[in-house]
Amino acid sequence: MYLTQFGFEQAPFSLTPNTQLFHGLPPHYEAIQTVMSALNMGEGVVKLTGEVGTGKTMVCRMLIEQLENDFALVYLPNPVLDGDGLRFAIANELGLEATDPHRLVDQIQAKLVELREQGKPAIALIDEAQALSDEALETIRLFGNLETVTDKLLQIVLIGQPELDERLQQHHLRQFRQRITFSARLRSLSLEEAVAYIDHRISVSGGDTNVFKLSQKKAIWRAASGIPRIINQLCHKALLLAVSTNKQKVINQHLFDAMKDTYVVQKPKVQNAIFMGVATGMSVVNSALTKLAQQEKQGASNIERAEIPKLKKTSPVVWIIGGFSLSLALGGFAVSQQQTLIQNEQNDLVTTSVMLAPIENAAVINSPTKSPVQTDSVSLYQAPKEAVTRVQVAEEKVVSPTKPVTKTQKQEVTPKPVVAKAEPVKAKPVVQAKPIPEPILIAKVETKPEQEQMKVEQVELTAEQLAEKSIARAEKALNANDARTAFSEYNKALKLVPTDEKTRQKLAAIYYGRKDTRRAVNLLQQGIRLNEKSEALRLALAKLLIKEQQPEAALSSLSYMPDNASEEYLALRAGLAQQTKNVEIAEESYKELSERDPSNARWWLGLAIQQERQLEYADAKESYTKALGLVGISKQTQAFIRDRLQLLNSLEGEE
Repeated sequence: MYLTQFGFEQAPFSLTPNTQLFHGLPPHYEAIQTVMSALNMGEGVVKLTGEVGTGKTMVCRMLIEQLENDFALVYLPNPVLDGDGLRFAIANELGLEATDPHRLVDQIQAKLVELREQGKPAIALIDEAQALSDEALETIRLFGNLETVTDKLLQIVLIGQPELDERLQQHHLRQFRQRITFSARLRSLSLEEAVAYIDHRISVSGGDTNVFKLSQKKAIWRAASGIPRIINQLCHKALLLAVSTNKQKVINQHLFDAMKDTYVVQKPKVQNAIFMGVATGMSVVNSALTKLAQQEKQGASNIERAEIPKLKKTSPVVWIIGGFSLSLALGGFAVSQQQTLIQNEQNDLVTTSVMLAPIENAAVINSPTKSPVQTDSVSLYQAPKEAVTRVQVAEEKVVSPTKPVTKTQKQEVTPKPVVAKAEPVKAKPVVQAKPIPEPILIAKVETKPEQEQMKVEQVELTAEQLAEKSIARAEKALNANDARTAFSEYNKALKLVPTDEKTRQKLAAIYYGRKDTRRAVNLLQQGIRLNEKSEALRLALAKLLIKEQQPEAALSSLSYMPDNASEEYLALRAGLAQQTKNVEIAEESYKELSERDPSNARWWLGLAIQQERQLEYADAKESYTKALGLVGISKQTQAFIRDRLQLLNSLEGEE
C-alpha cells in the first residue's frame, strides 16, 4: 500500500523471510559461520537456538542457499512427529518411496551411502526443533550412529527456541546432549545494529532512509527490545499510518499508534512530547487500513458503513450540582452527629451531679452531727469535675464536719432544681452511685465447654483439591466465553495433577483452537509418556494428526495395542493402517474386531482384504464368504466380494 508513495521496489519490512533483504549483522553472521564451520568439519549434530522473532528462519534460509549446491538437504520445517514419522519424513525428502517401517532405516542408510559416494553428503535441517518429541530425539541420536569409517552419513542441524535447551538438560536426554558438538544462540540486536538493520532494509528496497528520524529508530529499537520481527511490525505499521494521513515521512504520532497496536511490545508509559497519542476506541492501524481500502477501492463490497447515532448524554452540570448537594448533605449530617454526641456527654455529667445531691442529703439526715444548715449545703457544682470520686466521698467521709463546712457557703437550696433534674433520670446513674464494697465485674466472659467452641483451623488442600478448584474456574470461564482465563486455569490444574487426562485433552483442544498445533501435539505426547497405556490420549492425538493430514504419524500414535482396546480405538487403528498400507497392523486390528463383533460385515471384509494382501488366500476366501453372508453392506460391496471370491477360486484352480 505504501510502496509507491515512498518509492519502494519491494516491501522492506515484510514478515516473510526474504533473503534479498538479509544483512550480515553480527548475531546472524556469527551464527551462520558457526554452523558452516561445524558442518565443514563433518560434525554430527549442531544446535542453533534463539528467542521468538530473532531471525532463526532467516538464518535457516541463508544456510539452505549456502549448502544446497554441495550437499543433499533434508529440510523439516514442522517436526511434530514421533520416531516412525520422522523416519518416513527423512525418507520422503531423500526421494525414497518407503512403505515397510522395518526396512526403512536400511533404505535410508543405503541412500546416504550412495549420496556420500556421489560427493554430496546429506544434511538435515530441522526447524522448530523444540517441538520434537523424546522419541524423535532418540531417533535422531540413532541416525547419528550411521557412519562410514571416517565420516558421518547424516549431519543434523537443530534450530529452535530456548525451550530446546531446557529440554536437553533433562537427565534421560543426556546421551543426545553429548552428541551435540557445537551450539550457537541468536541474541537480539543492539541499538547500532537495529539502526543499521532498518536503514539496510529501506535502502535495499529503494527507499530513503530519512523516512524515519534517528530518534524514532531509537524508539523502535527500545520498544521492540531489539527483536527484528517486532521492529518489522512497527516500521510496517508506521509507514502504513503515514500513507493513510498523506505524510511523506513518519511522524511521532504514527509511531506511537503503531506501538499501541502491536502485541508484545514495550509501550511508552507516558505520552510525553516525543510520543503524544490520542486514545481512540478503534485501532488506529485498523482505521488506516479501512481508509486506504476506501481510497484504492480494493475489496469493494455491497456492505455499507453503519451510521451509529450518538447516545444522548446527561449534562455534566447536573452531575456537578448533584455531587455538590450530596457532599453538603453528608457534611451537615456529620456535624449534627458530632454536636449530638457532645450534648449527650454534657447531659450525662449534669445528670450524675444531680443524682449525687439526693444521695448526700439522705446521708446527712441520718447523721446526728450535722446541723440543718449544713444539711442544705449540697456540692452540686463540684460533681461535674469528677463524678466517680464524689460517689466514693459521699459514702466514706460523710461524717467529716470540717471539709464540707469550710468549703461550702450557706445557701438556701430550694427543692426546685433538684426535683426538676431528678425526674428524667433513669435508674442507670443510681446503679453507678450504689456502694461498692468490692469490685463489680463490668463484663464476664463465660467459657463454654470445649466441645461447643468454634475452632478455626488452617487446612492445607491437596493438589487434587486445588486442581478441582482450577477446573471449576476454567469451566465457568468457558461458559462466559473467557478463553484466556480458562486456558490459564486449565494450565494450573494440569501442573498440579499431570496425570489428569481429561484436563490435558481440554487444554490441547484450546491450543488447537488457537491454531497452535505444535503445543497441542506436545501436550498429548507428554501425557502419553506419563501413561503409555492411555487409550484416550492416543485416540485424541491420532484424531488431531488426521485433521492435519498426517496419517502415518496418526497411526504411529496408535501403534501400541492395549489389552482391552475399545472398538473405536481398533477401528481407527485398522482404518489408518489400511490407508497407509501397513498390512500387519491392519490385519491384527480387523482380526480383533471380527472376534469381538462377528456379526459386523465390515470387519470381515477388512480382514479379508488384508489376508489377501498377505497372500493368505484360504483365510481371505473364508473371511469374504462370512462378510457376504451378513447384512449391512451395499450392493456394490457385495459385487466386489463376489469378484474377489471368483478371483481366489481361479487362483486355487491354477494351483
